[in-house]
Amino acid sequence: SANPGTTCLAGEICDGAGTCTLSCQQGLVDCWGVCTNTDNDPNNCGACDDGMGSNTCPPDFACVSGTCLPFEFCGTVVGPALTETIGGWPDSGLQFTAIGDGELKSFIFNNQGMADTISLLDSLGNVIGTYAVPAGSPVLLVAVSWNLTAGETYRLLNANGNNGRWVDYTAFPVVGNMIRVNGTWGMGTLEPLYWFNFTELEVCLCDTVVGPALTETIAGWPDSGLEFTAIGDGVLESFIFNNQGMADTISLLDSLGNVIGTYAVPAGSPVLLVAVSWNLTAGETYRLLNANGNNGRWVDYTAFPVVGNMIRVNGTWGMGTLEPLYWFNFTELEVCQ
Repeated sequence: SANPGTTCLAGEICDGAGTCTLSCQQGLVDCWGVCTNTDNDPNNCGACDDGMGSNTCPPDFACVSGTCLPFEFCGTVVGPALTETIGGWPDSGLQFTAIGDGELKSFIFNNQGMADTISLLDSLGNVIGTYAVPAGSPVLLVAVSWNLTAGETYRLLNANGNNGRWVDYTAFPVVGNMIRVNGTWGMGTLEPLYWFNFTELEVCLCDTVVGPALTETIAGWPDSGLEFTAIGDGVLESFIFNNQGMADTISLLDSLGNVIGTYAVPAGSPVLLVAVSWNLTAGETYRLLNANGNNGRWVDYTAFPVVGNMIRVNGTWGMGTLEPLYWFNFTELEVCQ
């Protein structure tokens, strides 16, 4: 049994034999005394490193879904030249699978100049996004911002069955560093003999630092939150603001105190998904803060820094200083290139 005089520190539990051991939240593992997400930690990629570098990504590599991949924030699957015109193939295009979490940024829609609608669907048929194609644009560069989830399969389709272009193609799958194109989708099935409609699919890396469950309520900590450093240039796309349901203001500041962006929080939203588009610069340190000192949530947390592929969370920011013993207010920080 445990020694009655032993008091475990925050972030530890008693193992039942008188020893305090590290307690990691679900999804994290104990790697050499640090709670680690082996899905995205380049120093423990796929599993805890053995001290000899077997699970450490080389320089210029990132850990994506537990695999070391070349550290290219964006990747493009070009595809072949589409020389033939399509007739009678509605809702056709490409089927592809996301290798890592990312964002479909752009693609070329090769068409016959008619008005059309492009849709991205997941494997269950849920619509991720749509784009209205104007007439008179036979080679159209389409810029979007559609999120992709690692391991999920998607269909990129156009509605007008007489508007696309195609070519014979049998070299599927085509594997990029962010997506794998499995084949053409048409007539409700995968067609491995053609390439339809879409080329130059650009997908950029997204990464999420999840953080722990915030179970305690904050009082008397105005302008508090998290301090983090951008590993590469990117965009803070979203985060969860864990709060007590009061109206509030969230701000992102750089290391000089310049305001990058603000967000007005309505009352009555205690677990609020905040979608933003705030640019981050590689090497710069930022503070993500809420103004109301009686509105946040927190938990004891000592496993800083928390390193993702895009940002490194250094600790909580509160009372004008870095606090390495707590996690305040913000979780599930998603950053994309």
